Amino acid sequence: MFNEYIRQANFNQISPRSFWDNVEEGLHFDDNKFKTNQYVHPFNGSTYFNSGRSNGLGFWASTLTAMTGATIWEVAGETHPASYNDLIATGIGGIAFGETVYRLSSYLLDNTATGSGRTWREIGSFLIDPIHGFNRFVSGRASKVQGNPSDPYDWRPPRYYTNLAIGARITGKGESINDSTEVRPVIDLYINHGNPFENARRKPFDHFDTGVQFNGDDKNTLSRFQIRGDLFSKALGEAAYPKYAIAFTQYFDYVNNYDYEFGGQSFGGTFYSRFRPSSNIGIQARVDLLWSILAAVNAEYSFLAQVEDRERFREYDYGPGGGVSAEAGVLHKGRRVFWLGYRAQYVHVRNGSIWNPSETGSNAEHYVQSFGVKLAIPVRGAMNVGADASVFRRDSDYEIAELQDTHNQRVPQARLYLSWETSR
Repeated sequence: MFNEYIRQANFNQISPRSFWDNVEEGLHFDDNKFKTNQYVHPFNGSTYFNSGRSNGLGFWASTLTAMTGATIWEVAGETHPASYNDLIATGIGGIAFGETVYRLSSYLLDNTATGSGRTWREIGSFLIDPIHGFNRFVSGRASKVQGNPSDPYDWRPPRYYTNLAIGARITGKGESINDSTEVRPVIDLYINHGNPFENARRKPFDHFDTGVQFNGDDKNTLSRFQIRGDLFSKALGEAAYPKYAIAFTQYFDYVNNYDYEFGGQSFGGTFYSRFRPSSNIGIQARVDLLWSILAAVNAEYSFLAQVEDRERFREYDYGPGGGVSAEAGVLHKGRRVFWLGYRAQYVHVRNGSIWNPSETGSNAEHYVQSFGVKLAIPVRGAMNVGADASVFRRDSDYEIAELQDTHNQRVPQARLYLSWETSR
């Protein structure tokens, strides 16, 4: 109804005939904007997921509501051909998106509270996870005074870390940050929920971390949303203080700004480690090997993609791939003062830079790398003065003669900010 009467769109004249046509035609790729495909669709998937999760279903049962909702929409929700990339982004992405916002919205709640404090908690929870908040309202749980979840992992885990940074983001193009320099305001939020070493319970997403970035004066206010959630994990080593842990992890990536675009749905293995050189110093590290079901990255020739019912030229390529990431951080008296990270991602294009696909098929490869370093200096209480520097690099290889030149993209970045951190 929203698409019909508000947007006056052209894809919502659905009927049993359009349902059957979509079934017969099978899955295709579409040409929607990067934000639509890589953020809006996962958001929609999170509402499917949390329609189950906020009504008492567990994680795995709720994954069925996400995948079922995604499938019904692609087949019966619109007259456009069913989209392979939408099915992956809505279903798989909606699982990671949905469980993350469900956990974060639950953290705000307090079923024993009353008055205006209770009201504001419910409103805040609704803004983070609208389906969770809506179902609490219609069921009466939003106002009912009762006990909180008995298991802290269903509410507020024993281990929790947040860092909120506000400052300036400086970007350049090419070899130097002084080339085409842009300065924009930035707000960055990082949350680490749970602990891979000491979690007493190890259900999916009992440990996850997420990073959210808001840019001022950019293509999108929300320019980054990334999630890494452990589906299975196990601590290794001494029971009292395990130094290592392993996990099977789900990844959600959405990065979208004027300089570059990158997104995808991935799974992989993670190895965690930690050390204490002294009573005041701690070192934590992780290494991830991941496989991307479908990744998206900006590219020069993606407009050559064969797309059913094309409405616009898409500016990014689609394809599966793999990657590796490694990072390490130093803690001083429990506060994170230094961090170093690297990620490399390979994307084998299946829909994008295709030239005469009946003969050559997909003929592009993208190699994406990012490297970053952060430094934080404690000032007073929970406040820090921080700075970081990073580089995004994309090397694209087009195999056929007409596009054979390798196309490179390099985006250096620096950020200066004040940050506030909390942990337990």
